[in-house]
Amino acid sequence: MKNNEILWEQSLDASLTWLWAGMDMTFVCFMIGLTLYNFFKLYKHGVHFDKAMIVELVEIGLYGVVYFYTKITQLFATTTLRYQVKKDVIVYNWGIRKGNSVEIPFKDITAINLVEYNSKDHATIYLVTKGDYKVHKMDFDSNSSRHTYTLEKIKKGPAVYNILMKQWKLAAA
Repeated sequence: MKNNEILWEQSLDASLTWLWAGMDMTFVCFMIGLTLYNFFKLYKHGVHFDKAMIVELVEIGLYGVVYFYTKITQLFATTTLRYQVKKDVIVYNWGIRKGNSVEIPFKDITAINLVEYNSKDHATIYLVTKGDYKVHKMDFDSNSSRHTYTLEKIKKGPAVYNILMKQWKLAAA
């Protein structure tokens, strides 16, 4: 078996992430729009803009730009996320134009845990590592952070867990 041969691969189903982000972005867009509309009404009623009001408008604009850039970047990362298990590493791939990739070697993993859910058709696999990697530790069901790296929404979780355990034991030998 070659080192770069893919033993297992799956994309992340991020439909719930899109829903959360969509609701979140809609609310922020509404609040920014309402604030700008109120500024416009004040201006139409003869209130002259001074430096303080212009600073407030610039702050609102910058907040909107930074917020939406961050959210859209996060959405593209989650919707293009792909997990791969190879002989020596677990690979996280994401991105549209330029792909990003992070490899976690099995030799750096200290624990692998499987969590199955009774009411869901998927599982979560937790990976505890010695080092830090440039991968967000994220729970995509609740859109919150996690304390460790995970493989989220894994179909056939026990089978994937067995593959991971086998490769982890081979790496430790």
